[in-house]
Amino acid sequence: MIHKTIVVLACCAIQVSICICVFGQSQAAKFDVPAMLEAFPIVNECILEADDPYETLIEVVVPVSCWVEPSYREALNEFRFDVAWNGNHYPVVDYSPRTLMQSPINGLIAVENRNDHSTKVGGNTSVPTPQVTVSANAETTAATGTTKRFEEIPQQELLVASGSVNRGTGAFFRFHASKQFSLEGGREIRIIYRVPRTWRSGLVKVDCKAHGVIKRFASVEEIDNRVSFTVPIYIKGDHEARQLAVNYVQREQ
Repeated sequence: MIHKTIVVLACCAIQVSICICVFGQSQAAKFDVPAMLEAFPIVNECILEADDPYETLIEVVVPVSCWVEPSYREALNEFRFDVAWNGNHYPVVDYSPRTLMQSPINGLIAVENRNDHSTKVGGNTSVPTPQVTVSANAETTAATGTTKRFEEIPQQELLVASGSVNRGTGAFFRFHASKQFSLEGGREIRIIYRVPRTWRSGLVKVDCKAHGVIKRFASVEEIDNRVSFTVPIYIKGDHEARQLAVNYVQREQ
């Protein structure tokens, strides 16, 4: 009985330590998205045509705000946002921002490469005398070389990576920190969906993740913060659909 009690207490202690660890990680970064979003119909379908006459295109703009605890600003190196439908699934036609590479060096790098060759001609000559031997050394060196001058693109680092998820019905966006790019602050994610012409409202799920590494003496602590938001969206100008979104937000609160 005592042995079982000790085991139970040990398991409880482990669970408490895990909860404390998760709570501490949750304070490294905080995310926020609007409680509900408008979907904008794309009127000019000459740019992106809806192949089916019974379909139309809508654009959804998701503002995401990120706040980082000051003590974790050097440790966090990546934010990831996944946007996908929570319910019916409609295909993604386009999204932004797209994958972006950037270098801290502006312009091209001038490179000069010189290759030199040396040729030696000569040798030793011995002249015998009755008492000593005199040695003479004659040597000639000829140097030739070629010089190549060219420009090369500086090494670039990844700032934004994006692509599709859920069989093309959602998109992911990964933002990386750099000397010229801060993870903290607000940014906008834009997705264009193909939906039925009768579409009026729906729900999208926005998954937010912060990743980083903290080095403490001989140990390494991995930061993996996650939070999800379910956001109602409605077609702009549809007051009844907007009221449904408002009711959803009120129930959630």
